[in-house]
Amino acid sequence: MTDPDKDIEDAEDTFEETLDTAESWIEQKLVDVRNSARDEPIKTLAIAAAIGAVIGAIFLR
Repeated sequence: MTDPDKDIEDAEDTFEETLDTAESWIEQKLVDVRNSARDEPIKTLAIAAAIGAVIGAIFLR
């Protein structure tokens, strides 16, 4: 039979490892997006405007 406290510890450890992995992945993606935005500012502006137009159209319905 397993010890409930040990199971909880294992679940917490797994959660923390997954959280750390996700956090580092997100940080790397943000760095990539920042670099892309600096390299192609017009394209970034066009994408932001398109997203704003779509969100605006949804809210103004």
